[in-house]
Amino acid sequence: MSAQRHDAGSFAGSRRTGRIREDLPRRVFGWFVLTVGTFVLVQQLPAGPRGSAWLRIVIAGAVAAASVVILAAWRHPRAKMVS
Repeated sequence: MSAQRHDAGSFAGSRRTGRIREDLPRRVFGWFVLTVGTFVLVQQLPAGPRGSAWLRIVIAGAVAAASVVILAAWRHPRAKMVS
């Protein structure tokens, strides 16, 4: 049964190869890694007064803000300066 699923997945992937833009899977995987990394970091914070919910919210917000800045810089790169 497992080999059949692998074969079906391989066939489906090969059929979609030309239909998906080249950079889309890379960007989606990057966001997935960022999301999972943030989740793991927040889960590792100690529970108690120093590891309160507010601290978790602040850290998650900081990561989200950094992500927005990185995404904006990636979408609109500055023009190269000619020297």
